[in-house]
Amino acid sequence: MATDTGEQEAGAQPPVQSSLTAKVLGDASAHAEADPEQVEGSRKDLPKAEVVPEHVKAIPAANADEVPRVADGDEERATDPGVTDLGWSEDPKIPIPVLHGLKNEDVWQLVRRFNKQVYHLKALKPDEEPQGGIDLNIADKDEFTPDKLRSTLERLYMTIGLGMAAFFKHIARIRSWKEYKRTIFFLALYSVAWLLNYPMTLLFTLLTVLLASPRGRRILFPPAPLAAISAKTGAARVPKAGHLGSESLTGAAESYKGEAVEQEASNIVGSVAHMAVSTAIGNDSSKVQQHVTDDDDDDDGDGAEDEKRSPAKREEEATPDPADMALASKDAQSKVKGDKKHADNQKDHSADAVHQSVWEGAQPLLHALEDVADTWERFGNALSPTPPFAQHRPRLFIAGAVAVPLLLASLVVTNTMVYRGTTFGLGFAFFGQPLFDRLKISDVRKWLDEKVPDWPRYLELRNSLLKGVPTDAQLTMTLLRIGEANKSPLPPPPPAVNAPVPTAKEGHDMSEDVPPEYEDELKKDHDEQQQQQQQQEGAGKAVPDESSKKKKPSRLLGFFKGTVKAGTNTVLGTNAVKAEALRLENARRKKGVVKKDVSREAVGDGPTSFHARHHGKKGLVLISTTSTTPCVSFEKAWPATAKAAHAAYEKALEQSQDKDDGEDGETQMVKTLRETAEKARPTAHFSILVDDIVSLKKLGGLGWKTKLVVGWALESQVADGLEIETTDGKKHVVTAMPRRDEVFNRLASLGKAHQWEAW
Repeated sequence: MATDTGEQEAGAQPPVQSSLTAKVLGDASAHAEADPEQVEGSRKDLPKAEVVPEHVKAIPAANADEVPRVADGDEERATDPGVTDLGWSEDPKIPIPVLHGLKNEDVWQLVRRFNKQVYHLKALKPDEEPQGGIDLNIADKDEFTPDKLRSTLERLYMTIGLGMAAFFKHIARIRSWKEYKRTIFFLALYSVAWLLNYPMTLLFTLLTVLLASPRGRRILFPPAPLAAISAKTGAARVPKAGHLGSESLTGAAESYKGEAVEQEASNIVGSVAHMAVSTAIGNDSSKVQQHVTDDDDDDDGDGAEDEKRSPAKREEEATPDPADMALASKDAQSKVKGDKKHADNQKDHSADAVHQSVWEGAQPLLHALEDVADTWERFGNALSPTPPFAQHRPRLFIAGAVAVPLLLASLVVTNTMVYRGTTFGLGFAFFGQPLFDRLKISDVRKWLDEKVPDWPRYLELRNSLLKGVPTDAQLTMTLLRIGEANKSPLPPPPPAVNAPVPTAKEGHDMSEDVPPEYEDELKKDHDEQQQQQQQQEGAGKAVPDESSKKKKPSRLLGFFKGTVKAGTNTVLGTNAVKAEALRLENARRKKGVVKKDVSREAVGDGPTSFHARHHGKKGLVLISTTSTTPCVSFEKAWPATAKAAHAAYEKALEQSQDKDDGEDGETQMVKTLRETAEKARPTAHFSILVDDIVSLKKLGGLGWKTKLVVGWALESQVADGLEIETTDGKKHVVTAMPRRDEVFNRLASLGKAHQWEAW
C-alpha cells in the first residue's frame, strides 16, 4: 500500500544555513532541528521489511518482522482470496507500518475520528463533480442531530482549540525570556523594522517563511509539550495530570496517539452540556457528574412505518427524555416563584415559537461549524501534507497567493494611505445609501445567477485557494481506498481489549521531552510540588483526593438500579418473543444488540466476514472482492450439516493436492463434495453489488434513551447497525454488528463508481 507521490520531500539533507540559524536561536531551536522525529527526510532510502507482502511497502520499526499473519478463517469465517489480513483477526499490538510514510498510530487516529464524524453517505449523481476536486464534502443541507453537533464541537476543540492553545503558548515562551536567544533574535528584528518603518513588511515576511517552509517553522517556533508550558507565564510546569504522557493540554496518559486529546474533547463538551442542563433545571451543584454519551445516530430506520404505535415504540416513548425534563423544570421554577401566567393557568404563547426557532436555526449553525472545522483542517493539511497528496504545491501556492502580495504591498503602501483609505471607506458606507440604491446590486446578483449559476461556490476557499487539499475525513477516505485498491484493507484501530496499558513519564523523566532550556525549571517545579506534599503529610494536613474517596452506595439508588435492571431484562426478554411470535420488524432489529463487551466480540471479525443479524437472524456480512465487481451479502449462520459437508470437502481437497498421480478419480470426488457443500450452504438473504449502493447510513442499535438505561442498569454496551440503500430504492438493514464502523468504511471505500457526499 505504498503511497508514493513521486515527490522528493524538501530538505533531505539539512541546509547548513538553517542549522546555523537554529544554533543561533538557542537550545530549543537546535533541539527541534536535530530531532529525528521532526526532520523532513527522504523515506525512499529506508530498507523495506522482507516479510511484508510484496504489494505492501512498509517501513520497519520495532519488531517489524512480526507482521500479523493472514487469518486462516474457519468454517464460518471464510477468507476472501487475494485479500491480505494485516491485523484484523490477529492481536494487533505490534505497530507495523502498513502505509509508506505513515505510522500506524497516525492512521488509527485518523480512522477513529472519521468514525465519529461520518454517519451518513449519499452517492453523487454520475454527472455531478465533487467540489474542490475531492469527494466527501459535507452536503449543504446535511441532517442535524444532537450527536453530530457534539462530535463537531469535539472536532473544533481538537483542531482549532489545540491550535490556538499552541499559538498562545509560543507567544508566552517568547515573552518570558526563558529562551533568551530566541527572544533577542525577534526583538532585534522588530527593532530594526520599527526604526525603518517596516513593521508590516517584517510581519508578512515572517508569514511567508512560516507558510512556505516547514523547517523554518520548527526553527523559529520549536515545539514543546503543551501540558508542560504555562500559557500565562511561558514557564515550565508539571502537567495537570501529574505526568506527561500525551500531546494534550492535560498531558494525560494514553495507549495510542491522540486518545488523550479525544478524551479531553469529550469531557469538555460533556461538562458544557452538564452546565447547560444544570442552568436549565436550576441546579446549584458545581460538581461534574459522570456522563454517559451516545456517539451514534439513533435513527431506527424506515421499518417502523408499518407498525405505528407498536409495543416497542411505546416502550421507547415511555422512557423519560432528559431534554423534556429540562423544559419541565423551567416551568416548575416559574410556578414556585409565583409567575402570573402560571397562577392564572395562562398558556405561554412564546414557548412553542421560540423552541421551533431554536431547532430551525440549529442546522445552519451546525453547518457553519462544520465549514470552519473543514477549512482549518484543509489549511493544516496544506502546510503539513500527508502522502499521497502533494507535498509542496499547496503551501507554496498559499504563500505565493496570499503572503507574497501582502509583502510587496507593504513596501509601497504608507500609513497615511491606510488611514485615509479606511476612513474614506467608512464614510462612503455610512452616507452612500442613495448610490447603492441606484447601482441595484440585486440586479447584478440576478445577472450572475443567470450567467454563472454556481458563482458563489467559486468564492469558497475549497474551490480556490485550497482546491485539491483534503480535510482529515477526505484524507482518511483516500487512505482507505488505497488499502482496498491494493487488496489489503487498512486494519482498524485495536479494540480496547487489546490496547496496551497507557504509559507516561513521571517525575524528572518528564524533562526529557521539553526543550533543553526548560529541563531544570521542570525538575525544580516537580521537586517543589513533592516537598509541599511531604510537608502536608508530615503536618497531617494532607488533603484527601476526592476521586479516591470510596463513597457508600445509596441504598435507595441501589434499590432503584436493581428494579430498573430487572425491568430492562424483562423488556429485552419479551422483545425476543415479539420478534419471533409477532414478527415485528422493530423488535427484530433490537434482538441481540445488548452485549457485555462489544470490543471483545469484535476481535476475530474482518476483513471479509463480520458477525451481524438480519431480521433478527444471526449470520455474517460477507464482503467479496474476488469477482470483477465487489459485492456485499448476508448469509445465515451455517447449520451442522453444512459445516460437516464443508469440512469433508476441505479435507478431500487437501488430500487430492498432496497426490501426484491418479488425480482423475480424486478430482471427481472433490467436485462432488464441493457441490454437496454448496447445496448445504444457506442461501444468502441478500447480495448487493457495491457499485449499486447509493446510501450508507449508521443506525443506533437502540434509542439513545434506552442506551442510557442499558449502560447504567445493565453495565452493558450496544452493538449498532447499518442501513444500505441501492439504486432500486431497496433498503437492507443489518444490526448487532460489533464492527459496524469497519463494514461502513470498507463499503464506502470499495468500488470505482462511488463519489460520496456526507449528510
